Amino acid sequence: MSTKNHKHLRFARSKWYYNRRIPKALLNNPVFGGKKNFLKSLGTDSLSTALMERDRYNVWFNNLLMTEKSNPSLADEKETLIGLPDMEKRRILERWLDDVATEYPYLGHLEWNPEDPDTPPMPDKETMKYIALKKSLGEEISDELKPVEQRGRLTLKQALERVIKEKELNNLSDKGIYKYTRASELFHAYNSKKDVYVHAITRGNTRDFIYYCKQKGTADSTIKGYLSPLSVLWKHARDYEDLNTANPFDDWADQFNKESTACQNWTKEELTNIYNTSQHNQDKLMIYIAWYTGARIDEITDLTADNIYKDKESGIRYLYFKENTQGKNKFAKRQTPIHKHLESMLKDFTVFDQRTSSNAFSKAFTEAKKRAGYGDRGREYCFHSIRGMTSTELENLECPENIVDRITGHTAGQGLSFQRYSKGVGLEVMDKYIQRLPDFRS
Repeated sequence: MSTKNHKHLRFARSKWYYNRRIPKALLNNPVFGGKKNFLKSLGTDSLSTALMERDRYNVWFNNLLMTEKSNPSLADEKETLIGLPDMEKRRILERWLDDVATEYPYLGHLEWNPEDPDTPPMPDKETMKYIALKKSLGEEISDELKPVEQRGRLTLKQALERVIKEKELNNLSDKGIYKYTRASELFHAYNSKKDVYVHAITRGNTRDFIYYCKQKGTADSTIKGYLSPLSVLWKHARDYEDLNTANPFDDWADQFNKESTACQNWTKEELTNIYNTSQHNQDKLMIYIAWYTGARIDEITDLTADNIYKDKESGIRYLYFKENTQGKNKFAKRQTPIHKHLESMLKDFTVFDQRTSSNAFSKAFTEAKKRAGYGDRGREYCFHSIRGMTSTELENLECPENIVDRITGHTAGQGLSFQRYSKGVGLEVMDKYIQRLPDFRS
């Protein structure tokens, strides 16, 4: 009998079969037991009945594909129930049971045979809703659903997506997002896996990861920079999955050199040479903003034209550095007067868009450093060194330490009066010293 225009149907031994090559995205799905082809008897020789059954299986396959694409997690389903009273959760559970009972066999669907062991199960995403509801009500789930619950545990990539989403609400910078993403990518590369379950990560895994990074010549400070965001991802999973083991990414001080190298200042001549070998105007503008403000690189790349203000009382124009997750202390949020030379350079400025992130600008500075003939300088000679240059120059101008701290966004002074009670140095006072800063090229 011809099966033309009857996709996924095969007629053999006087009855119709549903025949479909398993999509690549579903090859690892435990439902198929490692098979590459799905063949299922429809138990009928009627074409019209077979077409109806075929359509049901097509819907099931599409549900599985959607589930695989959405990568469902129990944490996502739990989050939708936060704050709901138990009475409302029970109403949701009842509605859910009514809805799925019309589609899935073991919940009472009459058109599919619940006695048939080959009858396809309900997609994980639907099951996750049921498990989340039962768990939130403090009720146990059956043993047959435990494997689905395990598949719903958060993976490192899922935790990454959720943490970034949370931190974007707090204006996480591009550099911050890059740090989380990069750490996750490297941990997966070390494991030679596309993804790993967070709850399954052990301290042994982390120790081997540290060794793996050290073998590649990665600096201790950089490795610690990887462990910090990975620790945050683990804590996120702990909060949603009640993990009761120690954080595998914490407490590794014994693996690292306790001595750290502080940034060393450039001379003005050296900074001039780096400026002259910088490729783009925005690369050069960043150097000037750093020189006249002492700001950090991520603070500068976050600037836009909307961060330039004019004080109504004094008429002083200033840059407003907003507080973000990269700020080291509460004084990172500040107003820094604009030097008269920098004012003209900011005339047509809108946004830093010639590079994708502060990390990209940092790499561009390193390349300019090499072109200027300072490639043999260590990590202590970097963009952040400009911040030290500005502080030193202001000190040489006899600018009081508390004012230098306010300009550059350091913790202001060590005394209680500065730290707790002071409302900050006025723009006029800061402007007096900033305007005395020379052009580093002169």
